[in-house]
Amino acid sequence: MIPDAQAEQILSATVSGWFRTFCGTSALDVARDFALDHGLVLTTFEELADAGYGTMNMDVKLYQFKFDLDNPGVDVGPHPVTTHIFFPSTEALKRAYFLSDLAKQGLPEFTERMHLGAHQIGLAYFSEEVLSRYLDHPEMYEINDSLAGGGKYRACRAHHMIAISTFGMASAGSDRATLP
Repeated sequence: MIPDAQAEQILSATVSGWFRTFCGTSALDVARDFALDHGLVLTTFEELADAGYGTMNMDVKLYQFKFDLDNPGVDVGPHPVTTHIFFPSTEALKRAYFLSDLAKQGLPEFTERMHLGAHQIGLAYFSEEVLSRYLDHPEMYEINDSLAGGGKYRACRAHHMIAISTFGMASAGSDRATLP
């Protein structure tokens, strides 16, 4: 059970961040977005991780740049800050995904897997039906079909890569699709 309403709000922010970027969320971002104390968010991240709602990289050293628009001559050098980066658990992502409208949008298989917490680069198995959905849209995916001679690249507007073998196994990443 989530410790309190504020922790629920912070977890929700990290899940929303994942749905936008498929990356972890820093305590600095949550503190800024909700006008909370950074130390409070750090503690909440730790409590959420201990309760199994995600994992985190602790004590990450980041560098902030502060700009003074009224005084442009002032040094804006980097200021080190230590924070945590929180990654929501697949269970938290699944719960939020199926409670949201995302599940009803008919997202492509790879995008849906990303929303549910899959890694950006990794092996994934697709049925022929799912693979054909990617191959049927050359305007969205750049495809190198080596079974048909290879070397054919089509315009790519999508940000997904599916490297597909003849056995229906795919390596998913970003930029383009390549068929062996």
